[in-house]
Amino acid sequence: MIAEIHNKISRSGSNLSDRLEDQLTGDFFGTIRYLPFQFGLKHVLQAVRFRNDVQNSDLLWWKILGLIEDYEYKMHFWFRHAEGEIDLVIDHPRVVIGIEVKYYSGLSSNDEDTEEIATPEESCHQLARYSRLLEDIDKDARLILYFWLPAIF
Repeated sequence: MIAEIHNKISRSGSNLSDRLEDQLTGDFFGTIRYLPFQFGLKHVLQAVRFRNDVQNSDLLWWKILGLIEDYEYKMHFWFRHAEGEIDLVIDHPRVVIGIEVKYYSGLSSNDEDTEEIATPEESCHQLARYSRLLEDIDKDARLILYFWLPAIF
């Protein structure tokens, strides 16, 4: 329903096969937002694994997740910005989490334009754009960019 409200899916559903990521994003996160953070979204975010094994990154992440309770955050679906459109922004006064859902697609939307499979290094331009997008939301908060890969989840 949320994907339809945000004009991601036509009323007839004729473009649904092309927009499965948007349908999944809207259905899953749209439903889980009705639960208090500690009973819903927190459990999903606890599955985050960091690409770079930075010392104490897991400990810091768990500490950040401990700061959020109940409904102390806002969800913004398909947040539009000059740098692009990220699937979901979770906005809390102490942390801003950007979530990009990747369901049977390349790391970057630009990867879809070619028949060749792009490497993660070639797709990093989308990561950089979304990092700048999050910085513009709140430079003082801790910023986390999370690729959610439900096919692996």
